Amino acid sequence: MDALIVAESCSSTCSLSDAVAAFLETIGALVSAVVISELSVTKPKDSPGTRLADAGGNTPGQKTAVKALASVYILVWLISGLALVVLGWAQHPTVPQIVSAAKEWLGFAIAAAYAYFGINPQ
Repeated sequence: MDALIVAESCSSTCSLSDAVAAFLETIGALVSAVVISELSVTKPKDSPGTRLADAGGNTPGQKTAVKALASVYILVWLISGLALVVLGWAQHPTVPQIVSAAKEWLGFAIAAAYAYFGINPQ
């Protein structure tokens, strides 16, 4: 949010502090890595978290909770990334760190789609 607040206050080119930019990139990459790894082991018609829910002697309630949490995690990642692209890159292209993070997220989103749908780019 701090990044979008800075973007709102800029009328020309401005930038984020190095610490905020590093935080934005690091957290974005770590969360995206978890999403991509989960989607890469999920079968296309299964919900995310199915593999985790089926491991061990979980009760039906635990299985449902695991699937729901994994789905919510991925949904929040999607909404946050789309907000970054729309609110950050499209509306405020004057902050290069936000533009860079938005492009990075788009790359991760494409990788996640390839992983989930089993697309082989060869």
